[in-house]
Amino acid sequence: MCCSTAAPTSPSPSSRSRRPAPGTRSSTPEFPDERLRAAAVDAGIGLLVTDADRAAAGRVDGPWETVVCAPDELAELPGENLGTAPTGDDVACVMFTSGSTGRPKGILSSHRNLVSTVSGQSYGRFGAGEVFLQCSPVSWDAFSLEFWGALLHGGTTVLQPGQRPEPVLIDALSRRHGVTMLQLSASLFNFLVDEHPGAFDTVTVAFTGGEAASPAHVRKLQRLKPGIEVVNGYGPAESMGFTTTHALDDGDAEETVVPDRNARWSTRAPTSWTGT
Repeated sequence: MCCSTAAPTSPSPSSRSRRPAPGTRSSTPEFPDERLRAAAVDAGIGLLVTDADRAAAGRVDGPWETVVCAPDELAELPGENLGTAPTGDDVACVMFTSGSTGRPKGILSSHRNLVSTVSGQSYGRFGAGEVFLQCSPVSWDAFSLEFWGALLHGGTTVLQPGQRPEPVLIDALSRRHGVTMLQLSASLFNFLVDEHPGAFDTVTVAFTGGEAASPAHVRKLQRLKPGIEVVNGYGPAESMGFTTTHALDDGDAEETVVPDRNARWSTRAPTSWTGT
């Protein structure tokens, strides 16, 4: 389910004198109706787009226009430029925190935020020959790296069916499509290293984050696949991905705590953040 919003991130001079370009809010259909509705209201959406199979139109009622479109109808829609002319400060999307410490909070991310996350960075490899696997829920900030990290550089994104990471599917899709960049939570990284090491057969850069990385599993993967680059990263949803990252070498893997100490370009990491 994809919702559009037209709220600017900040009242810049350009946004005061014109109508801001619309942004989007992607929601996970498996979420309870109450959470979907609350996110739609908080994001101030004006348009709800869903497909017939999801039937979100009946689940999320509100003062917005609803469009139901089946996947096979997308090719029939007009493809001309909408002429919205967004600027870097306009909202690209609205991400919500997990809500683990209370009510989920909406975070406005501008086009500049998204582009800077995957442009001019040294923590990964971006280019036309890279293949990313999108296995994170579309409503999470990790989605931005898996999706836009490939498409903004002419690469390929492989979409995993469903809205939660499935280890068996990740293994199969990674091998079938030659995935080169694989982003995983630390616990999922550990599980794949133990139970599905073939998922890393073609991977050149593997990301682990969200929780404390396991030195034992990093060492194990480095032994199984010499030359693979393992990157430990940390960042709140506000950073649209990683705020600090660290490429792990054999010496780091011998440590009892895996560092994530290097701030990515165009991001200032407060010294009070210790990472995971």
